[in-house]
Amino acid sequence: MDKDLCQKIREWVDAHEEAVISDVRRLVSIGSVAELDSSVPPYGQACRDVMEEYCKIAVEHGYRCTSYDDRVIRVDTGEGDGQPDIGIWNHLDVVPAGHDWKYEPYGLTVDGGCMIGRGVKDNKGPAVAAIYAVRCLQELGVELKHKISF
Repeated sequence: MDKDLCQKIREWVDAHEEAVISDVRRLVSIGSVAELDSSVPPYGQACRDVMEEYCKIAVEHGYRCTSYDDRVIRVDTGEGDGQPDIGIWNHLDVVPAGHDWKYEPYGLTVDGGCMIGRGVKDNKGPAVAAIYAVRCLQELGVELKHKISF
């Protein structure tokens, strides 16, 4: 990768930092702990809500989202020349927050340049990062040889 493209990527990422934080906040605010005995199959209302919110985010970025029986969602970027997909796997559920949080677990806090909240690292943050990574490449005109799906 040439230095010019690296610099453009850095600038693009810097310009979109607040939007990334906002989208991660949307997902972290949903306490998506699976409830297998819920009246809302298959994983409970919160898990359904977080999948719907991720689909909204994906659609806002120009991608297509498909739900499969509220168990799995697929986001298609629409890129590629017919080669096999590259799949980026994530999950949006979290384990219960437990006790002794310094910050609200289902509210995103940015402290010292770090995002803190339930699911930021595993795996809501990376799910958002995947959307922005592909969008960055597309907007910078990088030709993608494979279709990318999340």
